[in-house]
Amino acid sequence: MLICFDYDETFTADPEMWKRVISTMKNHNHVVILATMRYDAASEALPPSVTNLFDAVFYTGRKAKLLELERRGFKPDIWIEDNPRWLFKDG
Repeated sequence: MLICFDYDETFTADPEMWKRVISTMKNHNHVVILATMRYDAASEALPPSVTNLFDAVFYTGRKAKLLELERRGFKPDIWIEDNPRWLFKDG
């Protein structure tokens, strides 16, 4: 499975718990990625202590996550997102 996490207000809500969940998912051979509506500019970039947890990290630059990931050739099976409207709506 391809599982996609949100960062702000999802991963950040309980980082220690999510780290354990991500580790379990990876131990079950799932691919775990992160998509954030942040820009990849240094001022918004996530720290390596976070990005290294994921198989890939995508910065959508305020674009709708689902559409932006599909444009890049990724179709997550599961989304872990606190605000699902950002999957379909630009921010």
